[in-house]
Amino acid sequence: MWTPKRLLLSLAGFTLFFTAYLLYARFFGGIDGLTPLPDTYRRDEKAASAPLPDTAPRENVAVRKLRQAFGAGSPELERPVQLDPKKAWCWRLTMAS
Repeated sequence: MWTPKRLLLSLAGFTLFFTAYLLYARFFGGIDGLTPLPDTYRRDEKAASAPLPDTAPRENVAVRKLRQAFGAGSPELERPVQLDPKKAWCWRLTMAS
């Protein structure tokens, strides 16, 4: 039940904590506590402008397991949902629907 006393206490508490947060953000908001990154770890400008090497896309684990189980031309490979859960209780389970 929301009595007038509870409403006033809730409003006063919200106002107090919101004001405290605004003061904290105003005076301590710019302090992040992290030191600047050393120069040895900064990105080299030459490396940043170099193109990335072309890598072949990796094959989906579920597709690989379904191909191994049913063969290359199986209809299971064409199904829209293919799952390979990584839970400990079903580590041998691969589904296609």
